[in-house]
Amino acid sequence: SVDFHPTRSKLLTAGLDGSVKIWDFDVEKAHTALLDDSDTLADIVNFASVLRTEEERMPNVARWGPAGNLIIAAYVSGDLMVWKPATTVEQYDKTDERSFNKEHWAIHKVMKLPTEASDVNFSACGRYVISSCQGGSVFVHSAVTGEVNQQLTPDDAHAHSAQHAAFDPLMKLASTF
Repeated sequence: SVDFHPTRSKLLTAGLDGSVKIWDFDVEKAHTALLDDSDTLADIVNFASVLRTEEERMPNVARWGPAGNLIIAAYVSGDLMVWKPATTVEQYDKTDERSFNKEHWAIHKVMKLPTEASDVNFSACGRYVISSCQGGSVFVHSAVTGEVNQQLTPDDAHAHSAQHAAFDPLMKLASTF
């Protein structure tokens, strides 16, 4: 998955390498490259940080919070992890990709789904998280406490799998498919 930071020139990616990565990018260079093909991707996008758990869970998707100060990732294990900027800097062996981090993030909260998490999104206000999972259920959690506020079961929503879930910006509706 790929997600743009809401206010800064940053990308968030989640992939099969078992990590969530933050990338800085140069908007002006990207615009110029589109017009004249003068810059390479390496000139435009630069590594900023990797968020990885010691258990190396596989992330399916990662999203920025609406203010850009939180990240939530949904994992194959069914975990939803909220990350926030770290107050201390961990030291890693030079062979660990995290030793090159320019930004430092720490796990703030962990929520658990019954099966593989397929999507997750913050509400526009940042107080809630909506997630979908392979069992067909959709969950609304408090982003503050991690508690489940509402669960839609497969009878209510999806017979086999809920692939995506999102709130509308006005927080009046939720959409899943």
